[in-house]
Amino acid sequence: MTTGFESLEHELPNGGWPRSNLIELLSQQSGIGSTQLLKPMLARLSQSQKIALIQPLYLPQRMACQYWGIDTSRLFWIKAKSTADAL
Repeated sequence: MTTGFESLEHELPNGGWPRSNLIELLSQQSGIGSTQLLKPMLARLSQSQKIALIQPLYLPQRMACQYWGIDTSRLFWIKAKSTADAL
């Protein structure tokens, strides 16, 4: 699935995001805009599918998501009671 970023697609296996899989975005530092990488894909997918964000670093802002073209009625976020480190 296209990422919306040509230079990123050259780096990813099969030239884009995997289909029908979990995509985990890991960054060494929070607040550097890594969620921007998912913006085109989230907007496209939200038109036909539900999307779950599991333990995102920041609570998604409804107005920002709508501005990005994401159907927020199909966007869910899940906050765990604890992280894997706390187990």
